[in-house]
Amino acid sequence: MRKSCTVRFENVSLFVADQMSASPDGNDPAVIRKHLEDYLGGFRSHEKFDVVLAWDLFNFLDLDTISWLMGKLGQYCHDQSLLHSVRYTAKLPLTPVQFQIVNENEVKFLSGGQVLRGYEYHSLPDLVCNLPFYHLDTSFNLQTGMPKGVGEDVFRFLPSKKNVLRHSAKMELPSVSAQSLPGTEHRSYALESMCDYLTNIESPRILDL
Repeated sequence: MRKSCTVRFENVSLFVADQMSASPDGNDPAVIRKHLEDYLGGFRSHEKFDVVLAWDLFNFLDLDTISWLMGKLGQYCHDQSLLHSVRYTAKLPLTPVQFQIVNENEVKFLSGGQVLRGYEYHSLPDLVCNLPFYHLDTSFNLQTGMPKGVGEDVFRFLPSKKNVLRHSAKMELPSVSAQSLPGTEHRSYALESMCDYLTNIESPRILDL
């Protein structure tokens, strides 16, 4: 990235995978929320983040849990903070994928970890309706250099405004094959837009879920 950032890593995706595979009731949303409540209990009340990276976590949670989680994390966001998520629009991986930022416009998709059965993928309107105070800023899908079947969404935290679907349609351009996804680098337009946003912030802080 173009400037130094403080990043807090939480590894929530791997934590959720562990919980869902550890016991028979691990797929119960109420159980997941209880474990997440305990797991995410270490935030300081004054702690605020400029960007939240959810990666593909939302693909493995039900909509009520997504709404609960982001409602909880909203208290740690500034007005105008950005939320990034990866949305699968074709096959849903069995495991949350690990992501590595290569530079300010490229992300490497690494192999997932333990076996996890995800929910049916969530549509963008469903996500918007279940992200309290987060407004869709931009959605990227089938852009040049992006893997087929993988979209990226950027939401903006605006707690004072009513949540409405604001989406600028993107032109569908040729994309790389999904078979090349693991271990290879791909263009991330969402990462570019977030880096642009962070250049205007002094001492930016990122929450990596």
